[in-house]
Amino acid sequence: PSDTGLPGGLTVLPRVAGIVGADGAIEGFTALAEWHAPGLGPPKDRDFAIVLGPWFTTVDEALATPEVTLTVDGARSAARFGGFDWEAARRFAVENTRLRVGDLLLAPMALVDDVLPGAAVAIEVEGHGTLSLTADARSGEPEDQGR
Repeated sequence: PSDTGLPGGLTVLPRVAGIVGADGAIEGFTALAEWHAPGLGPPKDRDFAIVLGPWFTTVDEALATPEVTLTVDGARSAARFGGFDWEAARRFAVENTRLRVGDLLLAPMALVDDVLPGAAVAIEVEGHGTLSLTADARSGEPEDQGR
């Protein structure tokens, strides 16, 4: 991204990510914010930013259907995430490839929202914490607020 900003702003897609452990199984989960820059055009629109965290939840601690809440400049939307077959996704992922410790498997997006540079964004995944970010007004890049 240039210092003049991104055409069309950003799109944020809150997701849950399964984290692969040493035995190739999913060992836990974390919140994930996938940022797209639609004004850049494919494939660069998706080669933008991914934010993880703020913490890892083990499989036995994770909620089966966590609520995902997305707040952009005070406007709140929420959806219940559930019904994703993590084991089927893992089996599909290992076909003709090798999963390594720390690899991520992403669940389908729960919500989608357009974000203008400078917007305050909070993504909360129940049981996985809250990501608080500001889209950098100069470059359009998400800026971690360290919370």
